[in-house]
Amino acid sequence: MSRPTGPLPPGWREVRLAEVCELQGGPSWATLRTGRHDGEGVPLVRPRDISGRRITPDSVGRIPEEAVPIRSSHHRLRPGDVLLARSGAVGRIALVSEQQAGWLFSGHLVRIRPLDEVLPDFLVCCLSRPAVAAYVARHTRGSTIQHVSLQDLGGIPVVLPPLHTQREIGGQLAALDEKVRIHTEIARTTAELRGTLEDLLFTGLLGAR
Repeated sequence: MSRPTGPLPPGWREVRLAEVCELQGGPSWATLRTGRHDGEGVPLVRPRDISGRRITPDSVGRIPEEAVPIRSSHHRLRPGDVLLARSGAVGRIALVSEQQAGWLFSGHLVRIRPLDEVLPDFLVCCLSRPAVAAYVARHTRGSTIQHVSLQDLGGIPVVLPPLHTQREIGGQLAALDEKVRIHTEIARTTAELRGTLEDLLFTGLLGAR
């Protein structure tokens, strides 16, 4: 994966993802068909539930509590975990929030749990870079269902600055992501309003002025 040439700033270093994070593939039993949007059961995150570097809770299905194996504890999500799609919609990425603690993730995702040397906000920004997307694309296999191995994901090069710099980078980019989210929501709401107004105008229910 290419980056600007030249030495890194003092205190920065380049590492492999597996050196600073724990990578855990989703369990095979978590490919169960989900349903139950009534609040019952355990939420199961799939690649389709990831958008804009976050999990979209409204789309997340649930599996019955009794269908979850007792050994599922090491597949439960914690705040600060990062999810990356490893098959299907390869490359989608999301940061797990406090509200999603204890949720499960499907076998199409890999959970990346940062160790002490890397901050979650910085990591999700780092893994969202085009250079990382290009690395993942080069290591993606399969014609019918595309996938990338856990070993290849662990080899993603990560440029790691000191923690205080990570905090600054993560905070600045997270603030921009929030602005993008707000403007996207405004655009969506405005488009819906236009459609409603158009229907009223063209049916004579609202007089044009």
